[in-house]
Amino acid sequence: EALEVQDPAQNRFLCQVTQIHRHELQLTPVERLSTPPEPALTLVLYQAMVKEKALDFILQKATELGAAKLVLFGSRYGQKLPQGAESAAKQERWTKISLEAAKQSGRVRPLALQICGELPALPPGASFALDQGGGTWKDISLPGRELHLVVGPEGGWAEGDLPANLPRLGMGPRILRADTAALAAVTLAMGLWGDLGDQIERAK
Repeated sequence: EALEVQDPAQNRFLCQVTQIHRHELQLTPVERLSTPPEPALTLVLYQAMVKEKALDFILQKATELGAAKLVLFGSRYGQKLPQGAESAAKQERWTKISLEAAKQSGRVRPLALQICGELPALPPGASFALDQGGGTWKDISLPGRELHLVVGPEGGWAEGDLPANLPRLGMGPRILRADTAALAAVTLAMGLWGDLGDQIERAK
């Protein structure tokens, strides 16, 4: 049987199973494989803390769609951020979810994960918050190949959660759940500036 294996330096090989033991396999490299490229767009997703089931879904699917980083932060109407030992245990679990999603989708690496008490400072010009009644995506002109998207909790934004000068983007006429909004936004961004639209363009 042949297996694809990736080493810590992100080199990928096709290997042949030569021996099977109770707790290990012995593999022999047969061919060095090219690793799939990361998206041209570096997308950082800032997610106000939501319920664990929704967050698991966001982590898994954002990894598959190509997001580079997920930053969890606290907001007035959001879920409480884990603290202390609980935070370390949760972060280990969430990292594992992203790693499994990266393996399943063939990505070279999982997304990076960061937990902040509040929304950190955002780079100007490339940062937007999702908000009902916000502007349209077609009006965005990115200064580079980086995008920072901020998604709120199920309870919505409270006064003071967001910087007053942070541009807002709408997601259409329907009110979306936090996990739906996050993944719809990642998909839109990757279709506009990343690699999800490549096959569509070639098919025209």
